[in-house]
Amino acid sequence: MTPTPSSTTDQAIGDTVDFVAGSARLTVRRAYCKGCKLCLDACPAAILVLDEEDLVTVTDINQCTFCGLCAARCPDFVFVLTPHSSTGLGQEGPG
Repeated sequence: MTPTPSSTTDQAIGDTVDFVAGSARLTVRRAYCKGCKLCLDACPAAILVLDEEDLVTVTDINQCTFCGLCAARCPDFVFVLTPHSSTGLGQEGPG
C-alpha cells in the first residue's frame, strides 16, 4: 500500500509530491527515482520507503528532520529540500 501524505498541505503534481511541515518542504520528484534505496539507507528518521511501483515516498513528513541526507545521497536528484526558515518559506535569513 502506498503511504499517503501526512499533512493536508501535501500536494501531488504529476510525478512530483511536495511534503510540507510548517515552513519546511521536501519535494520528491518520483519520475527521477530508479528505486536504488540509497536514500532509504541514509534517512536517520527512517521515513522513506519504496511503494508498489518501486518509487520513493515519505511515510510521515512530521518525523523528517530536514537534514538533507536523502538529497545528498541520491544520485538522481529526486529530492529538493527547502529547510525551515524564520523569515518564511524559500527566503534567506540575515547573514
